[in-house]
Amino acid sequence: MPIYNLFLKILRSKIGQLITYIVIFLCITMIFLAKVASPSESEYKNIKLTVALCDKDCTTESKLLSKYIKENTESYNINSFKKETIQDDLFFRSVDAVVIIPKGFSEDFIKKNGNNCIDTYSISNTMTSNMMKDLINRYLSTALAYSNQGHSLSESLSYAEKISKIHAEVNLVSKKSSTFTMRYYFFSYLGYIFICTAFICGISILKVLNTRKLAARIQCSSYHFSKKNFEIFLGIATLGLIIYSVFAILSFIIIGQSIFTINGALFFLNAFGYMVMTLSLAYFFGQIIKKDVYISAVTNIVALFFSFLGGIFIPINYLGENVLKISHFLPSFWYIKGCEFAENYSNGSIIQTFHYIGIELIYAFVFYLAAVTVIRMRYKDEL
Repeated sequence: MPIYNLFLKILRSKIGQLITYIVIFLCITMIFLAKVASPSESEYKNIKLTVALCDKDCTTESKLLSKYIKENTESYNINSFKKETIQDDLFFRSVDAVVIIPKGFSEDFIKKNGNNCIDTYSISNTMTSNMMKDLINRYLSTALAYSNQGHSLSESLSYAEKISKIHAEVNLVSKKSSTFTMRYYFFSYLGYIFICTAFICGISILKVLNTRKLAARIQCSSYHFSKKNFEIFLGIATLGLIIYSVFAILSFIIIGQSIFTINGALFFLNAFGYMVMTLSLAYFFGQIIKKDVYISAVTNIVALFFSFLGGIFIPINYLGENVLKISHFLPSFWYIKGCEFAENYSNGSIIQTFHYIGIELIYAFVFYLAAVTVIRMRYKDEL
């Protein structure tokens, strides 16, 4: 396979250029990812308020209320329950709320129907203040309902505690969010990086192979036309495999454990399909670009056009209706749709991923046929 070996020889001479561009685009990707919240920051987490509690009543009923508050909050030891100390701790956000159960809580609860029977200190009109009030009011209102049915206060508070521990069991059927994880952004930006690296390195190598003197030597040989094109495209595929492997390894390092999931496998499959399309597109442009100065210009135009209109740089949800009509004709649009499916997948069929990959491979086949057509036309003209 002399032509394939020649391709590899030229590739080895440009390996420094390839590494340089990979490092540059990796740095660009890291800048983008630095602005993206990690999965643990963007996903919902149940948190507990930090509360300082003082029980001055010390009755069975007040102890039940204290137990409920301690189980549902994080305890904080305050130096003193004087007004000045409480205000200082609230001001410096050392504590979210301070709850004082005064003497006579049991009697006041019945007399006041559960209203204003405990003292709660928090920063007004804040989320933590509302959460604390809701936590206590929900418990006391349940206890009051039982008390109105003839139960004793201690029994009512015990029933309220049991009810507070009842939670509905929720099964995630479909996960679809407007926010994405670092994993999604890493693979979506690969749509831009793949085009840039494959074009700059691949087209420059094809230009060397298409020089008049070298092309004439190959044509004069007994090498068949189809075999020559096969070996050249095999060289392009080798270049793509190198780029794909490098960023696959980097994904393990940057993203971590979340890549070792079924979602990660779907991302890799989708990226592989897009890489095949990118190589075919680079193969096509490698046949029509004749000067080195045009390589960077064409690379930037194609990469940015695909990225902005295909949903890589601007989310698809933000694109206008008329722009979306154009986007449907771009392979990058279907690549991003595949990334969204991989990100939101939780269970069920994965056939949708293969639909997106199939569309990308159709584009790859069309670009490859276009490249072969250009080569045949040039071959006939030279004859």
